[in-house]
Amino acid sequence: MDAHQKAIENWDRYMDRLSKQVSGTASKPPAIHQKMRAKDLPKITTTIKRAWLREIAAGRKRVEYREIKPYWTRRFSEVKAPFLLRLINEDATESA
Repeated sequence: MDAHQKAIENWDRYMDRLSKQVSGTASKPPAIHQKMRAKDLPKITTTIKRAWLREIAAGRKRVEYREIKPYWTRRFSEVKAPFLLRLINEDATESA
């Protein structure tokens, strides 16, 4: 299995778990994950338009897609779930 396919599978597994957590159907996380802190998790940071960030925060948008490109394949192949996904308001970065 190449790195691209592995990254896609890792992402799919992560999104399945996330959607179960959002919908309230997730089981209790393993004890090891309960002890994890955000600072201990690997981190991926990306920008997102303010309108989409607002929808995610309100719980109306549950999935954020990125086009499969070598950049994202590499980024997601470097981390294992769970990881911290940091979304930055793209509109704020343009005005800075």
